[in-house]
Amino acid sequence: MAHHRRWTIRLAAALAVTGLAMAAAPPLPARADGTAFTFTDSRITECSGMATDIERGYYWTINDTEASGGRIYGVRSDGQTLTSIRFGADLVDTEALAYQNGSFYVADIGDNTASRTSVSVYKLTDPQVGSSDAEYTRYRFSYPDGAHDAEGMFLSSTGRIHIVTKEATGAIYVAPEKPSASTVNTLTKVASAPAYATDATRLLDGTVAIRTYTSVAVYDIATFTQVGSATTPTQQQGESIAQSMDGSSLLLGSEGRYSSVLEVGLPQATATPTATSSGSASASATATASATTGVPATGGQLLESLLGTRSMFLVAGAVAVLAGLVVFLRRR
Repeated sequence: MAHHRRWTIRLAAALAVTGLAMAAAPPLPARADGTAFTFTDSRITECSGMATDIERGYYWTINDTEASGGRIYGVRSDGQTLTSIRFGADLVDTEALAYQNGSFYVADIGDNTASRTSVSVYKLTDPQVGSSDAEYTRYRFSYPDGAHDAEGMFLSSTGRIHIVTKEATGAIYVAPEKPSASTVNTLTKVASAPAYATDATRLLDGTVAIRTYTSVAVYDIATFTQVGSATTPTQQQGESIAQSMDGSSLLLGSEGRYSSVLEVGLPQATATPTATSSGSASASATATASATTGVPATGGQLLESLLGTRSMFLVAGAVAVLAGLVVFLRRR
């Protein structure tokens, strides 16, 4: 009986340790990184902007202006170009593309020398696929604090235009709800953005993904707070971002003829400390403060900061199971 009891206690301890290890282990990624497809059209020399058209099953892309000539290419998921749409605008530096409710938005917002007095977004409303002279509406915008280089654009659910600058201190600017097509509209700065952002897109869940050459960050569009982030695979020069047709991953485009579009998992959500009404901070914030001020956190706070709240519940459960077995065996 004593041998049986010792064996049961050892088994309970092993289960508890296993629970601790599982709790401390990092979550698995949504999916492994890989290549979604490779462009086969020699006319696509730089996937400067990219947009997902779920209705037709196309990924649309546009070059920068030198190679584009105002043409949007419709590509299927194997990289084959199926169609294109051309519009005869006098473009300067196209850097982003969005598609929403049947309309395309082409962002002519690049400004490497920060010298343009205004930038433009062209809206093509329900253009005929394959057309060579699609009609468009041009909206001109200026920044309230001087010229900026920009490569990112995304739309709100109502189609409101947001521009993301590409600078060391990047920012997000929003256009008026109903911009004028006859005058220059003034943008409004609403939030900071990652340094040197090269594109942005609104995701199916309503959040916004902003990419740089080396990373992608996800923002809550209502508050413009960051809710997730991840590093990105190496590309020749990371230029564009879009969501996959099923919404389960992100697609990353690059410059270069016959370039590959990479597929990566959606960034994991990151917890952010929130203050309570009494002004106290979360455990993670307390642990951070302890590291910088020298005031030790409590044991529970320190463990939660290392493992996270969900892991704490798993640890507590494992300890409870072990304690219960010990009490039961002592009574026998």
